[in-house]
Amino acid sequence: MIVDGSQIDFEENKLLLTNIVLHAESTILCRVTPGQKADVVKMIKDTGKRTLAIGDGANDCNMILTANVGVGLYGKEGTRAAEVANYSIG
Repeated sequence: MIVDGSQIDFEENKLLLTNIVLHAESTILCRVTPGQKADVVKMIKDTGKRTLAIGDGANDCNMILTANVGVGLYGKEGTRAAEVANYSIG
C-alpha cells in the first residue's frame, strides 16, 4: 500500500488508516513529514506488530529510531540516517 502525506490525518482517520495498513503486506509512505513517518511506525507498533523503517536522510531519523529495526542508507542525503540506524547500507 502506498500512502501520501495528504491522506494522513490522525485525528479523523487513525482507526481507518490503522486497519488498512495492518491488512497490507507492506506500506510505503511518500510525501509525508518526518513526524508523520514516526507516527505511522508508532501506530503500527502499538498494535503489537514489528516494524522496519528504511531511510536515507536526516528527515528519516525519527522514523528509524521509532521502528523495531531501523535501516539507514548512506547516500546523497547525507549520513545521519545511517548513523542512527540499527543497520547501515552504503
